[in-house]
Amino acid sequence: MLFGHPWELWFALAVVIVMVYGLARNLAADMITMGCLALVMAASPFSKGKLLPSVEQAVAGFGNSALLTVAVLFVVVAGLVRTGAMTMLTDRKSTRLN
Repeated sequence: MLFGHPWELWFALAVVIVMVYGLARNLAADMITMGCLALVMAASPFSKGKLLPSVEQAVAGFGNSALLTVAVLFVVVAGLVRTGAMTMLTDRKSTRLN
């Protein structure tokens, strides 16, 4: 116990701070979020009080179809941006009606 609180509280707070800092600095969001999830999953077996989620609980949300839909949309938008199609769609000159 550190300052009367279990170590899991301080660990979770540190993970949240790292995640918010990384996302605020516009670092790779997928690497930051998956890295933080991996940290929590790696520390969960050492949690005697079961204050951290188990590995099964941590990845349970990945089976949700809504999450997969959003992930596919990220891939589609990345493809549109890389090919220049998004610029073509949003450029004022190309969308002007004659």
